[in-house]
Amino acid sequence: MRVRSLNANVCIFLFLSTVYRCRGSLGDKSWVYNECLSSCLSLSQCDSDAPRRPNEWTLSLMRWTCDDDCRYDCMHQVTADNIRYGRPVVQFYGKWPFVRVLGAQEIASAVFSAANGLAALVCLRDYRRRVSRRYKLYWLWHVNSAVSVHAWFWSTVFHCRDWPLSEHMDYFCATSLTVVQMFCQQVRIWGGRSPFRSWKMIALGLFDGLVFAGHVSYMSFVSFDYGYNLAFNISLGVMMAATWMIWCYQNYQERPYVWKCCLFLVLLSAAMALEINDFPPWWGLFDAHSLWHLATVPLTFLWYSFLVDDGVYECRDKFS
Repeated sequence: MRVRSLNANVCIFLFLSTVYRCRGSLGDKSWVYNECLSSCLSLSQCDSDAPRRPNEWTLSLMRWTCDDDCRYDCMHQVTADNIRYGRPVVQFYGKWPFVRVLGAQEIASAVFSAANGLAALVCLRDYRRRVSRRYKLYWLWHVNSAVSVHAWFWSTVFHCRDWPLSEHMDYFCATSLTVVQMFCQQVRIWGGRSPFRSWKMIALGLFDGLVFAGHVSYMSFVSFDYGYNLAFNISLGVMMAATWMIWCYQNYQERPYVWKCCLFLVLLSAAMALEINDFPPWWGLFDAHSLWHLATVPLTFLWYSFLVDDGVYECRDKFS
């Protein structure tokens, strides 16, 4: 969710950087951390289902158990020692040592994820105001917006607290958005005048649904494989970007707004540099991934601006 050869290079580097992050974490494997954790669990006499600090309502609300709290405290003790003695900041359990705020693990990514969902709603409101309801794709882009808001909701939940459920929903909802966007593209480019009466479009929709169902089934029942999930989504993203670029090339003379689609794809690829160049969070809050989520907020407005112009252009003669 990428342009010509640049897209391939970006995706390769993103894949390698993600594999590196998931390969293992030095922090939780260190002797100092594990000694601290063992001592904390023993002194706190942890019941894993009970909070360690019951008086802090935000921790109870976010379901920080005694075990979780010990891991958090020891993570930051080790991190403080690393900084004090000039050692690099390392990850723990595949994540940077973020400072929790109001019980949220990654408050910046959570806030920026919510901002993306809000941006989709604001843009949909503008779309509804400016594009005719008789436009053949009017309701399909509503479906796309609904799936987008749903995906960003689970991204917000996941960044607030990393539970198995929130992790699975974040991954699956992100993939659902990719698949729905792919179907929207197929209908827009190849759907003809009556796309929802076309057997070709119905078959494509069923195929896309089966692809998504197969992906979720594999991740759920065979292997929750981060590398496979990334490769799957990147493959769909590259195909969509290439298809949009071809469509833009074929239509740029007739449709003066096509530059918005091209600019969106280029800027989205450029924003991926934030994911590639991962770094420890500034002030314990802002890492590369959170800034990636921040960067996609204005891109949402650019994309919907293209959709509005496209809808208005398609309706200019038919419903004027």
